[in-house]
Amino acid sequence: MLIPDLDFSLGNKYSFRETAEYPFKEKYTKIDGVEVCYVDEGKGFPILFIHGLGGNLLHYSENIPHFKEKFRTIAIDLPGYGKSDKPVLRDPVMYYVKMLKKFVRKLGIDELILVGNSMGGHISAIFSAKFKKMAAGLVLADPAGMRALNFLEDIFINTMFNENLLSRTPSYIMETSLKHNFYHARKEAEPILQSQKLMVGSTDYEAYCKTMELCAKSMNNNPLDDILAEIICPTLIVWGNNDRLIDVKYAELFQQGIKNSELHIYDYCGHISMLEKFEDFNAHMDEFIKNNELAKKGRIKKIFKIFGK
Repeated sequence: MLIPDLDFSLGNKYSFRETAEYPFKEKYTKIDGVEVCYVDEGKGFPILFIHGLGGNLLHYSENIPHFKEKFRTIAIDLPGYGKSDKPVLRDPVMYYVKMLKKFVRKLGIDELILVGNSMGGHISAIFSAKFKKMAAGLVLADPAGMRALNFLEDIFINTMFNENLLSRTPSYIMETSLKHNFYHARKEAEPILQSQKLMVGSTDYEAYCKTMELCAKSMNNNPLDDILAEIICPTLIVWGNNDRLIDVKYAELFQQGIKNSELHIYDYCGHISMLEKFEDFNAHMDEFIKNNELAKKGRIKKIFKIFGK
């Protein structure tokens, strides 16, 4: 069912933070004066989930409940998105990389597993390459960031993600565009479809559109082609075989570029693979963590802390 179209250019009264409801306990902290919304559930070795362009932490709504049973599970609304502040950012991709380092340090974390979808994967890959001692493991779900876009893909990204165009796009087209990220929009996609409707109708919407435009340009200006080889942590790559936004052909480029990596491709799956195929994704992540003994890192550090007292 399409979301009823409204004229959201007039009469917006409420912020996204005031109207949207998350099924998790929200927390807030300030990083360099920017208030950031996040969730922090469970105990154990930390996992940080990072959403993609135009998203929010609800994109991990089927992963957080699973992993919080054994791990400290953190998901963030990047500045410019969701319930976080929406400042105008210069070079957002690199800003996010630096901001996330400060964020996890503030949470008392010095080593973690990073999980990123789309732009979140782009950010996570750069973080892992730059801060090698902090990245114990990396999980990339349909990541963005390769320079090797064809002509039409390049035109689409640079034309579509334009503040003026986005802010004047009717809501039903925005919903259709979001559904285009799925092979089949299961009921699990409803929370993010609803959150998109609330964002379009909020006082945050123009700032949100500006963030998307700046992020698209920043991704284009910070390609991963020459960075992937610098990633040394174990890496899991998953991709939807029917990804209409970032073609599955790029999956092999990521696998070839990251030495210690494994690849899983999901049939009948689009761009948001960790949600559309969450059962497979959660199982593959469990196996990846077990095979690389990443959970043991947390237990060993805890023992050292106990004996160090």
